[in-house]
Amino acid sequence: MYNKQTLPQIDEQFRNQSEWTKPLREYILEQLNIPANANILEIGCGTGVVLADLHLHGYLNLIGVDINPDYLHFAKQNKVGIQLVNGDAFNLPFCNEVFDVCFFHYFLLWVTPLNRILQEALRVMKEKSVVIAFAEPDYKARIDYPDELQKIGEIQNHALAQSGADLAMGRKLKELFANSGLKNVKGGIFGHEWSSLSSLAEFKFEWNYLEYDLFPYLTQGEIDQLKRVDYQARHENRRLLFIPTFWAIGWT
Repeated sequence: MYNKQTLPQIDEQFRNQSEWTKPLREYILEQLNIPANANILEIGCGTGVVLADLHLHGYLNLIGVDINPDYLHFAKQNKVGIQLVNGDAFNLPFCNEVFDVCFFHYFLLWVTPLNRILQEALRVMKEKSVVIAFAEPDYKARIDYPDELQKIGEIQNHALAQSGADLAMGRKLKELFANSGLKNVKGGIFGHEWSSLSSLAEFKFEWNYLEYDLFPYLTQGEIDQLKRVDYQARHENRRLLFIPTFWAIGWT
């Protein structure tokens, strides 16, 4: 039986997600030309990995809010240059019109009702400030190839839905921003590239998390067989995993 993930493991998972979206995030920030002293808020900051990366890029006034105190305690021990606040996204512990930038990263798929989240975000934003969703996936459009590996996607999607995720969040993102009252809303999809077999370390890392999701539904033998098929498909340059991941920007 697999044990509950530890905080270092969860942090590592967040860091990998952050690395996947880093090129797009840097491109968006460059286009927006956000000054280094802007007041920047991340709602649902987890263990602070994205904020820590922004700190390394020279941003000075970084605040993250998350409802999970364990995530924040871990972040405070391992991240520097950011302020972290325990709070609820539906009732942010900030005054009106404080921030120049507010962003989300793999967060909106987990919360409902979304209109309340965005209205609370808008409350703490200054006039003519920017709200960014850097990454929201659309699991309903997931592609696993070869076909033998479709079972992985089906089980992971089921597990996500059981945990409360909106599997189609990505496709709704631009509409959500527009309906919230944000102006000049822009959106798009994160680009994907596939190369030959990734490193053995990366393969092992991915499967460490896959097994957590698959174990309640499959025997160890079935999991091992999927793992072999996945490894062989990567070795033969046939493996394809595509989860469309969307972004959106809007101004107050």
